[in-house]
Amino acid sequence: MEELLKRFLEEIGAVTNIKNSFKNYLKNIDEKGAEYVHSAIVLPLKYEYPNFSKDLQPLLHLLINNPQYYEHVLRNLILTTFNRDLARTLRPFRVQVEQIHFVYGFRKLPLVDEYKFFPEIQKKLSNFTCVVAGRGEVKMYTRQTVWYCEKKCTPNMICGSTPTCEGCLETMKECVRFRDMSEQVKLVVFPLEMVQTSKVGKVYHKFDVILSDDLANFKVIYGNVYVITGIYDAVKKVFNGWNIVERPDV
Repeated sequence: MEELLKRFLEEIGAVTNIKNSFKNYLKNIDEKGAEYVHSAIVLPLKYEYPNFSKDLQPLLHLLINNPQYYEHVLRNLILTTFNRDLARTLRPFRVQVEQIHFVYGFRKLPLVDEYKFFPEIQKKLSNFTCVVAGRGEVKMYTRQTVWYCEKKCTPNMICGSTPTCEGCLETMKECVRFRDMSEQVKLVVFPLEMVQTSKVGKVYHKFDVILSDDLANFKVIYGNVYVITGIYDAVKKVFNGWNIVERPDV
């Protein structure tokens, strides 16, 4: 699967973008100092359904039906490539897996039943056709944080929650200047079926949709219909959008 993924990334031009992001990461270290080895490496990956030719269908199937495993394969591939380059150039550090962050996009997923969103089927890429009922303010979210021990008895750590130093057992402090942040916004939506087939006595549940990064400033009109492509997290009860388009024909 890795060889297929390599070829696909090359075909859609993503390899060049990934290499440029890595060059910028190294440039940042060279210009600002070795402590920036822990800075985030953000990789935008924009896909379109037509990108997947017939011989790339196994990769498409994996991305749609098991996006978490797809990301695992992708992350390990990129991490291995980065660290191989660092070893070849005799750099005294290595990239950690927690430093790699993806900004996904997926356009033109067909509007067919196979890809239709059902709350019972989570962790799968799908199309959610919905009516927007509300939109919050654009807010900042933390993508990565770096922590240090004041007594310097353990190396800096990249962690989502506040860690405890294994040496002195004291709470580690955040290196605020290395905090990597981006934008996101929450939409409140209802399934299109609520408008089309509303029945007396039937309860339609609202859903929270999160649009992050370059999608955070997408303008919506209350009451209009949109197709949001993304992944539903049933634990957090939120639909994470990878793309959003209006459906004026509905």
